[in-house]
Amino acid sequence: MRTRNEVLLEHYGVTTDEEIYHFQWEAFERYRPSADQVVVTKFPYEAPEHPGIPSMAEIEKGMRENIIAQPGGLFKVCRVGKCVVKRSSDWAILQEAENLLFLEKHSKVRTPKLYAAFIQPGERFNVHYMVTEFIEGEVFDEAKWLALDEHARETICSKLSEQFQRLRAIPPEGYYGRVYHQPLRGAYHGFMVNIRGMCGPYETYEECASAMYASAELRGADSFGDFPDYLPHVKALLPQIKEVLEKTRGSKPVLTHMDPKFTNILIRSIKGAEGKKEDWEVVLIDWESLAWLPAWLQTVALNNKISLFGEAMAVFMPRVTGGFGEPYTLEKKIFKKSWEIGYSLP
Repeated sequence: MRTRNEVLLEHYGVTTDEEIYHFQWEAFERYRPSADQVVVTKFPYEAPEHPGIPSMAEIEKGMRENIIAQPGGLFKVCRVGKCVVKRSSDWAILQEAENLLFLEKHSKVRTPKLYAAFIQPGERFNVHYMVTEFIEGEVFDEAKWLALDEHARETICSKLSEQFQRLRAIPPEGYYGRVYHQPLRGAYHGFMVNIRGMCGPYETYEECASAMYASAELRGADSFGDFPDYLPHVKALLPQIKEVLEKTRGSKPVLTHMDPKFTNILIRSIKGAEGKKEDWEVVLIDWESLAWLPAWLQTVALNNKISLFGEAMAVFMPRVTGGFGEPYTLEKKIFKKSWEIGYSLP
């Protein structure tokens, strides 16, 4: 195993906390790619059919008066009539728009329909906008789960599992990365090895796993202060991460939603003629993190992102992931524990 300083010198060329901070900040400030460097789809885009694209004045009013973004969200999101508008200086909005168009063309996954995506030049940064269909429903959470009866829980899990299985059923394209054979951003979940640019795409699982392990090495190196070598708990966990990456049975690339937290799951009860709840609609939103990734990663993402505990989680997980082919028990264990060294998936 390499020392902490050897890893830091490879990636940053420096070893102290202060030097690392300045390196990372400078890289963040300088890396402002143009749209054609992060997507292949040409923007602006406007769908052939839509209920009307909100004007900038309507969007500004919505951002003041009708915010629907969840607390802690990275983007500003509002509702304007039948539309949802997402806005940010982060170009990930364009990647999400591209992902939605890909899924609309190549899958049967229920996603918000993309109505428009465009860029507004700003004084310092460009501002990116995405306009999508507004879907009726409530964001899922632990309180709602606990309030549901057994039939509703089983139905919602079944519908959610169906969406993931439709996603996983899309024929793989033989690489690991974003759609249309594109790289992942340098700070993408689990591939945080190139903050100055992009990572991948990776043509083989071995390349993909090697990049993930390198990211774990780096996170374990720059998270715990100025020491020439790794702390004992980092030294103990890195070999376990390497082993599970090498021995997993889920190496095939499948399309993966890497942020399947409750706030990205909409649920809506469907009532019958007498007003009784007869069915549920379940929709996944926030698709900026979509990518071709190893098959085990969707299970790990759900295990790390869903805010349920104890018996509730023990019921939820097998119902949603039971059709994935493998339980990925060791992967779930190791990549929950990897948070202790600063390496998160996602």
